[in-house]
Order: sequence, then C-alpha cells, then structure tokens
Amino acid sequence: MTRLDRLKAMAAGRAAGRAGQPVTACPYRPGRTPLENALTLIWVREWTRATAGAAQAVSFED
Repeated sequence: MTRLDRLKAMAAGRAAGRAGQPVTACPYRPGRTPLENALTLIWVREWTRATAGAAQAVSFED
C-alpha cells in the first residue's frame, strides 16, 4: 500500500462522514485482498471520526 492509497482512503472516508453518507458507501470491500481489507479499515476509521454518533452506528459483530 502506498502513502497515496492511505491518504485517498482517509480523505474519502472523512468526506463521506461529513456529508452524512452511510458507512455502506465505502468503496472498498473487505475480504477480497489484504489491500482492500486495510483500505476498508482506514476508510471506516475516518468515516467514524467524522460522523457524530458513529461509534453506536457501526457494529463489527457478525
């Protein structure tokens, strides 16, 4: 993963959170590749930080 990959995922997650988009708007799909898994985590982390009340909205339980 490049630094640019990380920065793009961070910016996109932050923008989606601020725009009020749901977490399902994440363009990355976990389970495909290790890179997709990492980018999903980065995107969701930034979305969570930018979204009020997001800690209650996201469940990592199966």
